[in-house]
Amino acid sequence: RGEIDKELHTKIAKIANNPMIFSVLTAADQLTENTISGIRDYIMQKDHSEVQIDEQHRRLVEAIINNDDRQAELCMSEHMDTIERYMEEMQKKS
Repeated sequence: RGEIDKELHTKIAKIANNPMIFSVLTAADQLTENTISGIRDYIMQKDHSEVQIDEQHRRLVEAIINNDDRQAELCMSEHMDTIERYMEEMQKKS
């Protein structure tokens, strides 16, 4: 699942057609992979929280396919808020 998550993020960066975003993502590939992997592992340990992340990804992809910039922005914002919340939880438990 971590590899699929990473691939999704990479494809979204390419679709954005923003060389800066793609360059930063590529340069930070290992850090990004470790971060995503660590967060995903943490999420998998929580009760059904992976379903929340998968649903956020699904809605984001749907918004991108439908060229709905506003909905894509809302979905990405919600996703980042969720990930930040999980990262804060992880840090508090460390």
